Amino acid sequence: MKAKQSAVVEMSAARSAPALAQNLITKAELSVALRKSPRTINTLMRRGMIPYIKLGSGRQADVLFDLPEVIASLKNKYGVCAGK
Repeated sequence: MKAKQSAVVEMSAARSAPALAQNLITKAELSVALRKSPRTINTLMRRGMIPYIKLGSGRQADVLFDLPEVIASLKNKYGVCAGK
């Protein structure tokens, strides 16, 4: 679990807040962009396959994604991506 959390912190620390805020999308928007179900997005998050930002704590915490970073991560790991 610590590796996943450090990846999230590194992603947010590497980019400035205004630049990051322009690209943030919700889980529902990401599932549409990648043409995957929200449940698949949950699985990708749990396995550490895509970067995300968790706001808050617990089960009701908001989760946001930077679409270009998610696509780049999937391309780097797997060579292909269904996204843009």
